[in-house]
Amino acid sequence: MAMTSYALGLYKDYTKVRVAFGRYKAGNTYKTVPIDSVETLKDGRLAFFMTIPPGDSTGSTVTEVALLDTSKQVMYTKTLVGNEQVEFEADDEGALLRVALNFSSADKTADQRNAKG
Repeated sequence: MAMTSYALGLYKDYTKVRVAFGRYKAGNTYKTVPIDSVETLKDGRLAFFMTIPPGDSTGSTVTEVALLDTSKQVMYTKTLVGNEQVEFEADDEGALLRVALNFSSADKTADQRNAKG
């Protein structure tokens, strides 16, 4: 059985307050930056925003992103492929990265049964 919407909501709330840092891989180097902001999107996904400072990744490509908790332990990681990757030229002014997580329940039928009473 999948997690219920209620349980996923609790995990979403927990994740929102625990994620404090983002990490990205540019070339062969991992860099950690603070999370700038967190938003709940209209579709319910939780979006974490981090900034890659100007000049920090000049001449390289960002190929991986991660979300770290307050003790800098990895909570989420994703390898970027194709057009998800971010390439930096010498004159680029940095970038704002968004990582959006979905906390939807796969158990729609159980939720629908519970809603009907």
